[in-house]
Amino acid sequence: MSLIARNRRSVPRAVMDSIFSPAYDSSSFGSVGTISMASANRLKGFIGYVEGGEGTEGTITPISTSRHARFIGEVVAEGITRLQTTGNSRLSIRTIVENNTLNALTGAVVRAGASVEAVMPANGDYSIVYIGYNTPEREISTLMRNGDAPISSRISSYRNDSEELASVAMDLVRNMNDYSIRIMDGNARSFTESERRDVNALLSTFGYNESESIAAVSNAQNIIGLAYNGDQIVGISITERRMLALSNGQHINIAELTDGTVAESANGRNLYSGILFNVFNHIARNYPDLGLVYAESNIGSQALLKSALGWQNRQVGGVLYSHTRINNRPKDFLVTYLTRELMAESVSRLNRSAVDSLRE
Repeated sequence: MSLIARNRRSVPRAVMDSIFSPAYDSSSFGSVGTISMASANRLKGFIGYVEGGEGTEGTITPISTSRHARFIGEVVAEGITRLQTTGNSRLSIRTIVENNTLNALTGAVVRAGASVEAVMPANGDYSIVYIGYNTPEREISTLMRNGDAPISSRISSYRNDSEELASVAMDLVRNMNDYSIRIMDGNARSFTESERRDVNALLSTFGYNESESIAAVSNAQNIIGLAYNGDQIVGISITERRMLALSNGQHINIAELTDGTVAESANGRNLYSGILFNVFNHIARNYPDLGLVYAESNIGSQALLKSALGWQNRQVGGVLYSHTRINNRPKDFLVTYLTRELMAESVSRLNRSAVDSLRE
């Protein structure tokens, strides 16, 4: 039992009930202003401080005082209690905190019985914080059983890998002869019947059904990167854009790299890296206020992490333990991110390397 659970709580019941929603949310980002049921037996959401008897649907009040931090601690303790009554086994909460309040928030979360699992910079004043808790009944992952040493070693080995950069750059040039990349953004989207089949075949890897696949690529908030071999779609990436509207009038624009894959026929060509290279260029040209691109990546995928930590040079925010299930097994996810400046550096470095490979 958490320390908070043993003491009198100050958050009104009406506020708690407005935060915890009985609805199911299927998006990767999760609901904003509420904590909802999600896949893999999770309660999940993005919340801020709530004053009074209403939730913060659509807007976020940043955690900027010790009082706000204690509020989040009470919400976490309530969430742990509700795991038992809802039959779920993981609580996953994100919030946005002023950097000078991060220590107070961490203390409140620990006293509630949970952990701060990851932290990412949202801009100069704020950070996005992941809070996690797994019940004793939730099946534990390999990292939870054996510790973080293996992933720490792998992260170090992937950093500044000049061979990886050269390989991706060479394939970026070579793939121009065999593949074309298309970026879809905004409302004007249409697909032929064969394109629908291709998209569904690729996204079925992540458990999408046909209607979910088309909904994902048709959502105007999603940037879709598509790789074509002739008329066939052989690669895809989905980037979910979000604007966090803060109660103080500020806006923080972020994007999450969610699902992406290539067809088996395109394996071994660094095609997914080529798609992301084009997506990053698109974001840089069209979204000057978008300051953070991040991802939650399966630690078990060596190729994915090698790309993320290699040529992309993503920074590590933390680890989400037993966050979800893949092939019916618990999986840990590494939170990685690029600020706008780091993304520009990564794109520029790969572009220079590609130009150099043309000269050789």
